[in-house]
Amino acid sequence: QPRQRHAKRGAFVVNYTPEKHPVTAFKAAAKIAANLAYQGPPMEGPLWASLVFVMPRVKPSWLKKDSPWWKAWKAGDRIPHASTRNDRDNLMKSLQDALNGLLWKDDGFIFCGPVEKWIAAENEQPHVDVIVSPSF
Repeated sequence: QPRQRHAKRGAFVVNYTPEKHPVTAFKAAAKIAANLAYQGPPMEGPLWASLVFVMPRVKPSWLKKDSPWWKAWKAGDRIPHASTRNDRDNLMKSLQDALNGLLWKDDGFIFCGPVEKWIAAENEQPHVDVIVSPSF
């Protein structure tokens, strides 16, 4: 989720996200996927949500031959996505905001749940797994 931009409109200042920012396409894709996967009314009340972000397979700069993750990488398995880009909290915020009114009435109802970032396995497409429950 990028920082909001500000523009003066007459006597008011408005906040906005630039339309060409990649988060706009991500949110649109998340809404389409949510509409295909869930047809019920938006959930309310305390919600548990698990979010697993699987990012494109690119060799990370931190991965060295002496790393405990080296064998997993060489075998084509998923490994953790630890990078200065794609902060876990920004990914979570973008997705949760995108699904407001679709999966949940408001993302403020989410009180807990894991958020993970992984680099895709060799034959895996980037995606997000979302599991939501009214209890845990």
